[in-house]
Amino acid sequence: MSGRLGDRSVSSVVGVVLIVALTIILAASVAFFAFAISDRNMTDSPQFSSVEITDVNASDGPITVPELDDGDTCAHYHLVITVSHNAGDDFTSDKLEYFIEASGEDETVSGRFTSDDADPGLTASSGDEIIIALDGDTNYPDCVDETEESEVAIVFAGESAWPPEQPEEGDDIGDLHNTFFEENTDDLEEVSVTIIQDSTDTVIIDDSTTDIGDHS
Repeated sequence: MSGRLGDRSVSSVVGVVLIVALTIILAASVAFFAFAISDRNMTDSPQFSSVEITDVNASDGPITVPELDDGDTCAHYHLVITVSHNAGDDFTSDKLEYFIEASGEDETVSGRFTSDDADPGLTASSGDEIIIALDGDTNYPDCVDETEESEVAIVFAGESAWPPEQPEEGDDIGDLHNTFFEENTDDLEEVSVTIIQDSTDTVIIDDSTTDIGDHS
């Protein structure tokens, strides 16, 4: 009788050990698959470790953007923002969303535009720059009547990628000139830029600066 009780005690212990072992194995398996999925997602998603605003110039002059001067278009703008791709994955000029905001002490204007129609062959690699030119102006001595005027234009890795799809109705980036570059208007104090890659829903840059060069 005592032998049968001893056998039962041993069986109980063995059962507990097996249950614990199965639990550990299941936990390890779940953890392995979770880490594997996480690692795959991190690998598949583009990484932009250092994309930032490196230069902002504002002027009531306005500023000439040589890369946009193709002889048919007047390449003069009042706000020119340079974004530098310092490190990270490459990205192309198409399927990007741009969000721009310019603000002063009393006024803020903002706008959203896309580059769906931009040349998809343009690629920004580490070391390249993107120039965002806003507030196109044909009222300049070397502009002729036939020249086109673009409210927004893009230079992507040294190549003209303009015009992107212009700001949507309701955006007030079109008031940039009247707000900041006419007489007795608010001084431009801060500019922010956000660029999102639509295909991966990845933020390439979300940066702002108060370091604005005055070329007026």
